[in-house]
Amino acid sequence: MHPSDFSIEYEKGRKDISKIEPIDCLFLVLCRIRHNFCLQDLAYRFCISARSVSALFSAWLDHFYYKFGQLSIWPHRDIIIGKMPAAFRKDFPNSIVIIDATELRTQTPCALALQSKLYSNYKSSNTLKALVGCDPNGTVLFVSKLFTGSISDNELVRQSGFLNVLQDLLAIGFIQENDAILSDKGFTISDDLKTLNLQLNIPPFTSSTEQMSKAEVVKTQTIAKHRIHIERLIAKIKKYKIISNRIPTYMFGSIDKLWTVCCFLTMFDYVFVK
Repeated sequence: MHPSDFSIEYEKGRKDISKIEPIDCLFLVLCRIRHNFCLQDLAYRFCISARSVSALFSAWLDHFYYKFGQLSIWPHRDIIIGKMPAAFRKDFPNSIVIIDATELRTQTPCALALQSKLYSNYKSSNTLKALVGCDPNGTVLFVSKLFTGSISDNELVRQSGFLNVLQDLLAIGFIQENDAILSDKGFTISDDLKTLNLQLNIPPFTSSTEQMSKAEVVKTQTIAKHRIHIERLIAKIKKYKIISNRIPTYMFGSIDKLWTVCCFLTMFDYVFVK
């Protein structure tokens, strides 16, 4: 779809926006998302008021969020397996998705209760946390909404809707029983997956007093080698500076939309402006 085909309604009274071509509106939005230019900066660059920039950005963000929400991004398992890298297929032929959690740093809110919920022991900071899933080639398959940073990895999986998505995919035959999910050892969700007759590939656990066997070392290294795909995807998402910079509290109302849009934009990485 070409930008000129977009039907977007702006806040009434924003006459200066009508002077900008849709393609330039798109460019303005991408500049803000990618480089986190402030409203006044963009107002100067595009010769409109800062309030008009805000109205334009909000309207396009809603439009992006709505359009991306209509996309079906999880292909059939046969397509995923058929396009697997040879090394991945050799080691984990039935692993169709790699998952990991990521956190976005935020400003400290005034409310003490919210501070407590946002505080991440892992980051030693206030954060928002999300679950991301990709195929063995590093293409996004699943993106959760953002949760407060104190949530555990296991609870994140349960509350994100990921298990429900797997159940729906099983029902329509897009994945099959005994297919597997690849993750780090923080995701001890094997029991949750067993209820769906799915498997979990994670590094082996050892106690602090035990030494890992040679086989366990090899398995840990092999999983780490293939988890690089989800790590690269998350790094691509965080190139969008509007979410990688510390998120101000006034953006909390729209941060879920921004997060989702940034994740989906990675699928157009070779099309949109760098």
